[in-house]
Amino acid sequence: MRYKSKIISCFLMICLLVSVLYTNKMSEVLAAGNSKTGIRLRIDNRAVFGKTISIKKGKKKRIKVIVPQKKKYKITFRSSKSSVVTVTKKGKIMAKKIGTAKITVIAKIKKKKYKSWIKIKVVSGDKKSDVSLPTKNPIPSKTVTPSNAPTDTAMVEPSDTPMVTPSDTPTIEPTATPTESLAPDTGTVSDMYKITIQVNGKVFPAKLYQTETTKSIMQKLPLSITMDELNGNEKYYYFSESFPTESGRVSTIHTGDLKLYGFSCLVLFYESFSTTYSYTSLGYVENLEALAEALGTGSVRLDIFG
Repeated sequence: MRYKSKIISCFLMICLLVSVLYTNKMSEVLAAGNSKTGIRLRIDNRAVFGKTISIKKGKKKRIKVIVPQKKKYKITFRSSKSSVVTVTKKGKIMAKKIGTAKITVIAKIKKKKYKSWIKIKVVSGDKKSDVSLPTKNPIPSKTVTPSNAPTDTAMVEPSDTPMVTPSDTPTIEPTATPTESLAPDTGTVSDMYKITIQVNGKVFPAKLYQTETTKSIMQKLPLSITMDELNGNEKYYYFSESFPTESGRVSTIHTGDLKLYGFSCLVLFYESFSTTYSYTSLGYVENLEALAEALGTGSVRLDIFG
């Protein structure tokens, strides 16, 4: 009997130990998913971690997963209601019918797991989709005031409705197709705010249009911020507060454009490209020669002085 009692005691101890280890491991996984180093989810360059967004029935989107480190990893996607929203192995989602489904994303990096999720609300085709994101607008030439606008970051979506250029816009503006409305740029070269951007020891002079948006931003200078990388062509930073905006659609983003996406996302573009998103134009960097090299390919610290 004593022998059997010892065996039972040992078995219970082992069960208890396994239970403790499993609980700790699950706590670690959950913590990783909610920590600042966990994976991030984006749709159309919009951060969507832990949010509910709306997509029109029949529309397709792709979930972009940003992992915390450049190591070998495996990502899996799962839909709670595949009859409402389907998701492929590559993160492509399809809104099939009206309803709500939760998409769970798990990234396995070595022995660690990072978990995140997003809820997709499928709405009828006559309703506006929450996920439409702004694109990019034209860049200024070296001698004329350009129209600028950030592209791939937004906690709050800017209006998709094209804005009419105010009467006090610069006398020379970037061209656009007849059906396209550009993000308004207010002010002339002579009355623009002059600022200095310092990055990695290099100094870049820049100019901001005199608008309600830039007046609010100028009041926060000097600033020391860390901007994150996105799409290999821009850096972005979210302010903790919202600013007044005058957003409008743009057709081309130019190197050096400074724009506001949504109400709080500052974007600095270091490459030119075409876009369809909406931005509020802030201004532009004047010296473009070494801008991309100074900004680099990852997060970067900027000091901005008025």
